[in-house]
Amino acid sequence: MTPTAGHQPPVEPTTPPLHSEIGRGGMTADGAAHGAAHAPHPSADGAAAAAAAETARSVPPRFLPPPCFLPPCDESKRYILDELIGKGSYGEVVSATDRLTGERVAIKRIANVFDNVADAVRILRELKLLRLMCHPDVVQIKHVLLPSDARTFRDLHIVFELMDSDLHTVVGANPNLTAGHHKVIMYQLLRGMAHMHAHGVLHRDVKPKNVLVNSNCKLKLCDLGLSRLAAPGETACAWTDYVATRWYRAPELCGCFYGAYTSAVDMWSLGCVFGEMLQQAPLFPGADAVSQLRLITDLVGSPTRAALARIANPKASAFLSAMPAKPGADLAARFPGADDSALQLLRGLLAFDPTERLSAADALAMPYFEGLPPVVEHPPAGLAAEFEFDSQQLSEADVRSLIFSEVLHHYHPHWATGVSRAPRHCWGWGWRWATARGAAACGPT
Repeated sequence: MTPTAGHQPPVEPTTPPLHSEIGRGGMTADGAAHGAAHAPHPSADGAAAAAAAETARSVPPRFLPPPCFLPPCDESKRYILDELIGKGSYGEVVSATDRLTGERVAIKRIANVFDNVADAVRILRELKLLRLMCHPDVVQIKHVLLPSDARTFRDLHIVFELMDSDLHTVVGANPNLTAGHHKVIMYQLLRGMAHMHAHGVLHRDVKPKNVLVNSNCKLKLCDLGLSRLAAPGETACAWTDYVATRWYRAPELCGCFYGAYTSAVDMWSLGCVFGEMLQQAPLFPGADAVSQLRLITDLVGSPTRAALARIANPKASAFLSAMPAKPGADLAARFPGADDSALQLLRGLLAFDPTERLSAADALAMPYFEGLPPVVEHPPAGLAAEFEFDSQQLSEADVRSLIFSEVLHHYHPHWATGVSRAPRHCWGWGWRWATARGAAACGPT
């Protein structure tokens, strides 16, 4: 989104640089493998050589991109692949250079998208949300490769802006994060969350691994696969409670499968992230829902009777009522390096009762952020029309058509408006499908 006179980009806070060795896959900020330029000379003494060898063993090696990572089409030639920087159940991520813009990017390949229709719907939802949540504190999709055949494609290749690392890695690699780092990180997290919540979007999976960070302390929220859009005017949503990673899950999500909850679940998760930075370890590393609630009440104290009355699950309410009364921990003793304003913010984010928890906008107005640029939130645009599919029962063919339409119309608009006039050499395989089927077949069925 290009800033206009009425929509200027937010002023970014400044902070000292983070530890340089925060790149993914054991890479330094300049992309060189750790230790490669510092191997001991053959004449070095044995102790130094042994120490260097031990360091080399502790650093992950550089991983080459998997073969055939990109589809065999002309569009793939736009990218020069570098290395594999991530791999998991979601797919694989490779760093690359965009020949067209010169930018460094991250390409995520999601294989077998339609093996599970529910997962495919999440991918569709994330594609739309990341396009619509155009904000400096939310990761940006740069491009999506056009699938070769709208009716049979199985894989997706999504091009993101490349970031150095994630907050989980940064906290582990930087044991001496300063109060200034904490403040700037929380400011950006809350600013991004305020933008999402203003548009009715709940992230629902906030945790350090879902926060991307650069060495200059610039960060972005990512992984919106579990995010949902609340209906206009809806204050509490009846969705599955099995969201958010357990250690960052709000109390109202513990111990029951379905219920109504609000954007306060994201604010609790941000409080967990803040506390983790302050003490350099997770706040509530529970093994299950019961131990999670015990750890939570150890720190924040037992819920009030009013809070218990609002818990929908009778078993969870009975469990909490039967627990010994806990006054809560002394936060000043638990976090000795934090000042009063930081503890005030932490306390507001970790209120057991979601109705008493700080909103993102209220948190940004706390004294803790005094001196940082004010956050100006623009009026939210109506997004409901983009997510009408969430109220429908979709088949695999439906989701495939919707995903292809999303990619075509928003990342290949020249194809969507005049596919028959596009020269054959432009995008390879996509041309073969388009000339045979025509642009009319690209939209949703």
